[in-house]
Amino acid sequence: MIWFFAKETELVVCEIRRAADDQPGYEFEIADASGQKTEHFDSPTELITKYLSEQTRLRSEGWRPSSGNLEILE
Repeated sequence: MIWFFAKETELVVCEIRRAADDQPGYEFEIADASGQKTEHFDSPTELITKYLSEQTRLRSEGWRPSSGNLEILE
């Protein structure tokens, strides 16, 4: 699943996915203008807890959910 958050002209992309390379678990990635950061989680509970924490942080910093601009991701 992918979520977009926007603030003025900036965009943050959050993605939740199964771990890469047939590894067990899940990954949560946040990508913004400074780069991307990926974290690995063994349980869905840990993953959702982290996502909700990051969503709260982003919203408190003025980021708002957005439909995203996929052209800038290409």
